[in-house]
Amino acid sequence: MSVDKRNLLATRCATSFSTLQRCARPATATSPALDKATCISASVQLTHCAMKEFCGGQLGSWTRCRHDADPAACGGKMEAVRSCMKANGLPDPGVPFFNKLRKVSE
Repeated sequence: MSVDKRNLLATRCATSFSTLQRCARPATATSPALDKATCISASVQLTHCAMKEFCGGQLGSWTRCRHDADPAACGGKMEAVRSCMKANGLPDPGVPFFNKLRKVSE
């Protein structure tokens, strides 16, 4: 990921970004390690924030589609979000991430 994109995420997704940075640091006497659940949650939140920042149009199309009667019809829209993430130098969140988003919003 480019420095510009990293800086944008650090600004626009500040809470999850800083939490994830704390998760990456070793524990010290003055800064204890964060629990695994907190770190996983921060990772999910940062990924979702990055999607909204860089691939908002594609994410919006998938979000609207996922409420359709036939969830299989949304596969192409999910792939568009994944392709957008890759094109922007961001990690591919993978299909399981979308399944989690779907469950959270239902």
